[in-house]
Amino acid sequence: MKHLYTLYLLLLLSAMGYGVQAQVRSSNASAIGQSGEFTFYGDKVIDPRSDVRLFPNPAVEYLIIEISSEGLTNISFELNNIIGNAFAIRSESLGGNRYKVWVKDLRPGYYFITLKDESSTYKRTYRFLKK
Repeated sequence: MKHLYTLYLLLLLSAMGYGVQAQVRSSNASAIGQSGEFTFYGDKVIDPRSDVRLFPNPAVEYLIIEISSEGLTNISFELNNIIGNAFAIRSESLGGNRYKVWVKDLRPGYYFITLKDESSTYKRTYRFLKK
């Protein structure tokens, strides 16, 4: 839990405009983040900007998620605030690996949305701002 808190703190600093590169190691996981984005994929870290687009960011009513990775058939989402509290998500598929996630009822602030594919080990987390 201490490592998760450290990651959230580093992401917050990055969001405030500080250049952040962090490395966190434990017995079973490691993470390296650049530009405020951390991605966990097994024990490896993958550049998240290559296959997923989130917009508009900052979001007011909804967040559109476009996934260009092929082979992801059973995508689910998890939403957490900067301190790790989980929130229920209402989402809908727009077809073609595009999803709309409703954020209208969230309080303003930074949130993390995790994309998972239940049929593979795909799991990536992204930060966005709710206005």
